[in-house]
Amino acid sequence: QLLLKQNLFLAHLKQFQLPDDADDTAIIYHTTPINNIEIEWLRCKLKLHANINTKARVGIAKNYENLPAYSTWFGKNMPIEFDVVVLCNILALYLKNKIELDENALASWEFVKECILSKKYETSPFEVSANYANPITIAYFVVPILRENILPERLNVIAVLKEFLLKKILEPKLNPIQNAITYSSLVKLGEYGQV
Repeated sequence: QLLLKQNLFLAHLKQFQLPDDADDTAIIYHTTPINNIEIEWLRCKLKLHANINTKARVGIAKNYENLPAYSTWFGKNMPIEFDVVVLCNILALYLKNKIELDENALASWEFVKECILSKKYETSPFEVSANYANPITIAYFVVPILRENILPERLNVIAVLKEFLLKKILEPKLNPIQNAITYSSLVKLGEYGQV
């Protein structure tokens, strides 16, 4: 009873409210009919909270502190945070709707690309994707955007991910879900036929 009262009290204080985030927003936009006005609103919202309009640099590696990529959070006082999966969900939405990739979208792709090519997604998954810190999961979300020819160096990213996933599919300790998303990712990359 006391815990319930505490939660009701804390729910009214703004500092305990979770902010909106780019990931949930992109997923909702993927699953509902949207028009160009709504996409433009999202682009402006993402730009407003990108790594250019605030001095907060918490959670960003030194190599990326000046990269104008999109941040995970829309919250007013939230730090800038890059997450490979969140950025892939945003890029997938843009690519699906034929939205031109602006400076921030291309910077977001730069972060995704570098995390895969450097294999940080495999060696330090929490550092590059605090919300989805698993290399197989990260690969699963990167793969769909690789179908688009407009992404620079995408073939290099495909080669790294294929090598990783082909190695993983042979591991007997994968649980059924990891096995399914590894296999699905390989199919999307052209292994075992095409979807």
